[in-house]
Amino acid sequence: MLDSHPSIRCGEETPLIPIMLNIHSKILHSERDINLLREARISEDTINQALGSYILSIIGGNGRIAERYCNKDPFSLRHMLRILKIFPNSKFLLVIRDPRATVHSLMSNKVKIKNFNTNTHREAFREWNRAMAQMYHQCMEAGPDRCLKVFYEQLVLHPMTEMKKILSYLGVDWHEGVVNHHLTAGKPNGAALSKSEADSPLAQPVNLDGLTKWVGQIPTDILYEIDKLAPMLKLLGYKSRIPMRGKEIYYYGIPDDEILDRHNGVSNDNS
Repeated sequence: MLDSHPSIRCGEETPLIPIMLNIHSKILHSERDINLLREARISEDTINQALGSYILSIIGGNGRIAERYCNKDPFSLRHMLRILKIFPNSKFLLVIRDPRATVHSLMSNKVKIKNFNTNTHREAFREWNRAMAQMYHQCMEAGPDRCLKVFYEQLVLHPMTEMKKILSYLGVDWHEGVVNHHLTAGKPNGAALSKSEADSPLAQPVNLDGLTKWVGQIPTDILYEIDKLAPMLKLLGYKSRIPMRGKEIYYYGIPDDEILDRHNGVSNDNS
């Protein structure tokens, strides 16, 4: 959605940036490596400058020229505070989604993520909880001026309200394209899509279809354990109870009329 703003360019996800951030973190947490660097007269500032140049090269070469650049690799946010040291004016959007939807999506689509065990539901929920806790606490430490929490479900239910809030936080003027991203997705100056994303929901209008696909797909015993497996669920304000049958689309709140009409198949000129 942000990629559809003429002043912003995010491009596709790149696994390289979180990989390099992980390597950087391991070096700075290794006493042996730190001592070797000191002997070579390489300071932490020098390493940060090198990492910053690497990140800028990857982001800068990942698409069209724009006034604002962003990186949407989700696990980069595990290193939020480190990135702030390198780019002190940067801002972060921590997009939060119900872990039941996230885990169901990962497992049903057989998505493999390095160092993220999705072999069983229990392991996947534990992995999600560990990753989200790390990103959430870094977001809180960075503060509201540097990190904005965005709930995926509210973005789907109220796209215009949420996108206005996001653009205001980023200090960027409003543009209708961000709520009509599907019209320019995969086209020049529109949202860039990788081959694997071309037929995904990223190329479709905002809709309710994916919000509660997890209902009835996760083993009951796992759902009974959810508060233990993923305690961040409750901390983030999600309900652990299962939606009432026939009322699934209202589980996270009442959608905007346009989104509800789209869900019910009512024609819309912008869809």
